[in-house]
Parts: sequence; C-alpha cells; structure tokens
Amino acid sequence: MADVIFNRPLQNEDLEATLDAYEKDVNPETEHDFIAMLGAAQLLAPVQVDAELTDNGDGTFSIDSEVAAQLNYQVIQNQKEEVFFPAFTSTEEYNKWSTDVEGVVGLTVSLETYAALMSANPDTGLVINAFGQNVVMNQDNMNYVMATLTQMREQDPITLEEPVDDQSDFAAKLAEQLPENMPEMNTVWAIDLVRAPERTLIYVIHTEGDPEEAKAQFFAFATINNAPAFSNVLSVEEIGYPRAAAFTPIYNKAN
Repeated sequence: MADVIFNRPLQNEDLEATLDAYEKDVNPETEHDFIAMLGAAQLLAPVQVDAELTDNGDGTFSIDSEVAAQLNYQVIQNQKEEVFFPAFTSTEEYNKWSTDVEGVVGLTVSLETYAALMSANPDTGLVINAFGQNVVMNQDNMNYVMATLTQMREQDPITLEEPVDDQSDFAAKLAEQLPENMPEMNTVWAIDLVRAPERTLIYVIHTEGDPEEAKAQFFAFATINNAPAFSNVLSVEEIGYPRAAAFTPIYNKAN
C-alpha cells in the first residue's frame, strides 16, 4: 500500500471564490454553489501523528501505510471557549495557522471526515480558514450541509428528448421523467436563477401533503441555452435546501 503523505500542496481557488460570494450575498444560488463546492473539495486538517515522520525533502512528510499510527485531529477555541476543528482550503491558509506541538502536520481530507469528527464530538464545530474567511459551522449547519449533499448526489440528471419553451410544459415533461423509485409527483415549483450567458432553473417537486406546507423533496436542474424566456412569472416567497418552500406552482397533476 502507498505511504500516507502529509503537507501535500493544496489549492482551492474556486472554493475560496465561492465562499467569498456566499458571505457577501447569502441566497439560494450562492448557498447551492457553496455546498456543492465544499462537498467536492479536499481540505487540510492539522493532525498530530504519534509515529516517526519521514521528511521527503519537498515540504511533505510521510509514514508507511502499514504503521499503526494514531492521528489526533487538532482543535482551536474562540473567546467563548467553544471548540472547533480547523479546516484549510489551501496550503497558504494552512500556513497562517501555527503550532509548537511536535508532530503536527496537514492531512488532506474530505468534508465527510469533519462530519464524522463532529458527530463523535457533538459539542464541537468546524471553522474553515480561521485566519482568513473564518466560516463557522455548528452541528446543525453540518447536518444540513450533509443532508443537502446527499440530495444533490442522489438525483440523476433528467434529459428531455424534445426542448420546450414553456415552463409549465417543461414541468409536466419533467414529472413524466422522474425516476421510478420516486414517489408519485403532485406539484412542481420553479426558482429562476440567471447565470449569464445561461439561464438556470431549479425545479422543486413536492410529492405529498398540503401544498401550502410543502417540503422540497427533489431537485432537478435545467440549464437553457439560447431559448425563449419562459412565460410564467413566479412569486417566490421562500427557498431552502431542503427547508420548507412556498412558491407559485407551475404544474399540478390533474386528479
């Protein structure tokens, strides 16, 4: 098996730009991008290794994968004595954090690692780039992000054989193309997000219950290039991933 490498060079310029956009303007679009990018990214976690590290001479260190080494994930505290696991999006951000503890190096991990750490330590949180963007997530935030990522990853793209230029027609066709394992669809709402030069629509499909108390059950993303503007005008009151949502429905299944 390959050696475990620490202090691997890391850059996440797209993720950092997404974090900046989210902090400047929190809305459904920036939230979606933030969660999607964070879920796909690798992060640097400072860990203390209780085994001898081999200096590779290029700034990285390694241990043999067969060595039974204990990894102790480092934490930091704020002025309220709240405890956080620090995560860094790049080597540059990681280098802003310093410690005199012997054997502490940076391990490249995914967001799932932090979710597991926080689940095992419920009173802890996560702080991303503590000496830069300083994005803080508590346990509720992490649960929400992981649930949203699960929804994003489980949905399959839906492609229509023939394009349509009417939003209601699209929603009806979308309903016909739902995966077989989805509950019977009753109502479709749409949120219009403009991303030049493309026009992106997020379709929220509700499957049961009172439409006025609808919960977002499924997300379908449609990107339209060089297509006429859809005719329907929506009155969006609230949007979440996957919080309660109240929209003007663009499609209702006939009884």
